[in-house]
Amino acid sequence: MPRPAIAALVLLTLAAPTSAERQADRVIVRGDGFTFSVKEPPAWRADLGHASRFGAHVLFYQTKHALRGGATLIMVRLGTNAANDAAQDLQSDIDDYRKRFGGVAFRDLEVSHPEYRCVAKEFAVESLFHEYLTYVSPGRGRTERFAAALNTEAAASPEELEAYRAIVGSLVLFAAEP
Repeated sequence: MPRPAIAALVLLTLAAPTSAERQADRVIVRGDGFTFSVKEPPAWRADLGHASRFGAHVLFYQTKHALRGGATLIMVRLGTNAANDAAQDLQSDIDDYRKRFGGVAFRDLEVSHPEYRCVAKEFAVESLFHEYLTYVSPGRGRTERFAAALNTEAAASPEELEAYRAIVGSLVLFAAEP
């Protein structure tokens, strides 16, 4: 069964990463005019090669079955937005999901970052999908914003949510490259 696409990840349009490198426990993602890093949680694999298929810059999974829709997948994308109002974008996503999925339920989601502001929600249609969406704003005056999503068919396990929160909490946006 194909996974529903996260509206936020589809709408954020930047070029796919041009390179990546590993430094200790971090993956450094470089693209057209941006560089960010993220930690790879234990037992999860970071994948940049397949990320663009999912509208992301980096994917995380425990098993490659996730690439075919058979397991939990965590996606991270960096986009730009002049208004940079993450709460408004999240509300737009909620409105869109209400139109597309009549039985969708929304639940509050606690996700934090040590330096950046986060807004998050769980979107769920029982027996179809659970999507956990977080927008991460790197600070005042910055037009960049991360969108992170955990996508699974059933409610995420505590371990999956722990990995998701660790990924979101580890995001670091570097200064723009000249």
